[in-house]
Amino acid sequence: QVPTYHFLYEKVKMKDIEKTFGYLQKTNEVLNMVFEEYSGVPKQKLVKNYDPPISFVDLSLVEDNENKLRKMIQEENKELLDFKKPLWKVVLYKLNEEKFCLYLNIHHLITDGWSEGILLEEFNKIYNEIKDKGTVNLPEVDYGYLDWINEEEFYLKEYGSEYLNYWMEELKAPLPI
Repeated sequence: QVPTYHFLYEKVKMKDIEKTFGYLQKTNEVLNMVFEEYSGVPKQKLVKNYDPPISFVDLSLVEDNENKLRKMIQEENKELLDFKKPLWKVVLYKLNEEKFCLYLNIHHLITDGWSEGILLEEFNKIYNEIKDKGTVNLPEVDYGYLDWINEEEFYLKEYGSEYLNYWMEELKAPLPI
């Protein structure tokens, strides 16, 4: 799992966060992937019309809420994501009227550090448009995760043995450490 959190120093509307992640979910197919077992083999499956897994926790009336937040995030980090549901979750913590903490946990099966950075950049662009204009006016995505998977499957069918032979040759000698 790849957990992260970011502080927002402004008044935040939950509906804007929900709209933002709803849009991200529509434009990033990987956020709709689940894993199901077929004859003992895990397979990816695209789930349509899944509500973004977002929750809200109001800590504004809690004494020493920053310490409480830290403990809650530590507990969130221990929770495993369910492979039968999209492998990400969001929690918006309210610390006061103009300080929020946005917690995002994405399983490493569907992201890495690089991709997560891109996703957070997209989040910022989309969130600011929704917050400022109430809507999103961004270009449509013309190449997605499923397109990449199809290309990879084609490549492996055409060149898989050549690719495997190359790496077997490269890795057979002792590797420098």
